[in-house]
Amino acid sequence: MKKRAEIVLITALAFCLIQVLTLGFYLTSAASDQSRWAVYAHDSQRTGRSPYFGPSSPTLEWELDNLIINANLQYCRAIAIGGDDTVYVGVSDKVQAIKDAQERTLWQSEGCTVYSVAVGYDGTIYAGASYDIGTAEEHGIVHALRQDGTEKWRAPVVKLIYNPLAIGPDGTIYVLTHHGPLYAIGSDGNLKWTKEVGVGGNYGGVAIGPNGVIYAGFEGGYVDYENFENGGLYAYNQDGAEIWHSTIWPDAQLVVGDDETIYAVGYDGLSLERAIFALNSNGTVKWTNTQSYPHFHPAIGQDGTLYMTYGGDRLDAINPSDGTVKWTIHVPTVTDTAPIIDANNTIYIGGGENISAINPDGSLKWMYEKEGQPIAIDSQGRIYYSHSLYAIGGTRSPMSWGLIGGIVAALVIIAATMVLYGRRRF
Repeated sequence: MKKRAEIVLITALAFCLIQVLTLGFYLTSAASDQSRWAVYAHDSQRTGRSPYFGPSSPTLEWELDNLIINANLQYCRAIAIGGDDTVYVGVSDKVQAIKDAQERTLWQSEGCTVYSVAVGYDGTIYAGASYDIGTAEEHGIVHALRQDGTEKWRAPVVKLIYNPLAIGPDGTIYVLTHHGPLYAIGSDGNLKWTKEVGVGGNYGGVAIGPNGVIYAGFEGGYVDYENFENGGLYAYNQDGAEIWHSTIWPDAQLVVGDDETIYAVGYDGLSLERAIFALNSNGTVKWTNTQSYPHFHPAIGQDGTLYMTYGGDRLDAINPSDGTVKWTIHVPTVTDTAPIIDANNTIYIGGGENISAINPDGSLKWMYEKEGQPIAIDSQGRIYYSHSLYAIGGTRSPMSWGLIGGIVAALVIIAATMVLYGRRRF
């Protein structure tokens, strides 16, 4: 009888383990859309952080010397990574697809420059293309492409597309055009709505918060030689209804934290004071940091810490609660571009002479003598750099977070069952 009870117990434990591990794999699979580098800065919050582990030491896997990735005026690179780790980049008038260092032209259109690339939840590749730049006929088109390069649909917009595309939770594509409207385009290519965000500024961005609110903003600027237009930062519901607007003029890509805090680098439109601003979800200012001249938008670490490069020689870690500086590391020839962050909270920064990895405590992890800017991490732990595209090899995490959670839960179930069984025995 005792032996039979033990067999039943072991069978029950095995069943629980299988069920929990299956759940872990399911959660990992379900999270794949959130894990891949589908838009600029990984996700439409623009956090710049990946759930995958980067390299513990740098090894150059491959380099495509002649592949120069397009960048907008803010040096935001046109790159996205699909679910199978195919890398899609905008290069001149085409979208190139790279898989295991093998390059092919996915799509090309004469007379355009592709400044933004994104991958939808269903694998559709979106190319934000600007046509006839510098002429009276300049305009933009969002091209939706199948994975074989054929076009599903196209959506014209009246101004150029310089800013990175954003994708909402329902698959809507948000396009903030240059000197022009913000467009919401359905995944079927139909226009949902447009909003005039600003007509004077050259710089700005669009991001989407965890609750689906769309944030968009532009700096102020001259519409022509005489007329100046104020900038602003706006929040919209998914139906296009305005929630609030602020007098902050962002001139870098917006970033949204997991707690819905909006981070904007730019100017206070009233005082013209330049800073990094943290705004609450209702549009009020939470804090400002003016002690340094920020040139680019931050990245957000796994614990919410902001990381920003400054002045060509340093990286700052900023406390998200009050804007104070946690630590600073000086690294020569740091480029004023956003860092990217891996699952270990390692921060990767670029440079004119070296690329570097920084530990979460601000110490140097490694430095590699090569010019470049970090732009993406794939599921194998490769870090991609530009402006010619190359890959620094990494080791993949042996376990995904979903699997780790499943194993921990299984161990808890086993331990609890053993305790209960032991009590029954004694």
